Amino acid sequence: MLTHSFSWINGGVCLMIAALVLSCGPGGGASTAGSETDETGASEASTGTSGETDTSAGGSEGSTETGGSTTDAATSETSATTTEPSSTDSESTTEAGSVVTLLGAGYYYGECGGACKGDLTLQGDALAHAVTGWEDDSFGAWTGALTDVGAAERAAVEQLLGTITIAALYGCPDGADGGGGYLLLDIDGAMVRTDYPLDGACEEAPPEILQANAFVAPIMAGFAQCAPTSHFTIDEPCTPVVDP
Repeated sequence: MLTHSFSWINGGVCLMIAALVLSCGPGGGASTAGSETDETGASEASTGTSGETDTSAGGSEGSTETGGSTTDAATSETSATTTEPSSTDSESTTEAGSVVTLLGAGYYYGECGGACKGDLTLQGDALAHAVTGWEDDSFGAWTGALTDVGAAERAAVEQLLGTITIAALYGCPDGADGGGGYLLLDIDGAMVRTDYPLDGACEEAPPEILQANAFVAPIMAGFAQCAPTSHFTIDEPCTPVVDP
């Protein structure tokens, strides 16, 4: 009887142990799986964080590249601005202290019909003068030459003009129908024309310009009237201007 009792007890113990194993086994498995899931999630979360960091780094690199492009563009604009000519460069002026040669002179009247323009050319001591209208119709053309007196005065005028800064325009030439005058000059190898009013109705030219006009005006008037002076001669034949 005792033997049967021990056998029954041993069998019950084994059944209980088996039940415990079965009940604990799945639970432990679930816990292990949960741990693995937690570790995987943490790993993925870590990977996601790493991805955000890479993206941020990429954004930083993009910002650096954009900044470089902006700097390059600004540098390019600055360079382009530098190459552009300034307003001072575009003005037709010459500085004092230049070597000046008088090449020509003339006058014009806007409200005029007939002989309205005169143009004098100087090549060395040789002279040529022509009077025309606004339709380029001719009212006379003459040639002649400077005398020694005229050549000396011309040299004095050129030296005087070399002492000032010469602008392309003075006042308002012919602004009040009083006529405009001009000088054609070689200044340090560059051709320059300066215009000025003849009547003084508005701002006058500097005295040096007016002195040059005082030299050329009698020559032009003398050609038109066939009346040479001590400053110049006129080639024959000479026909004075007939202005209808």
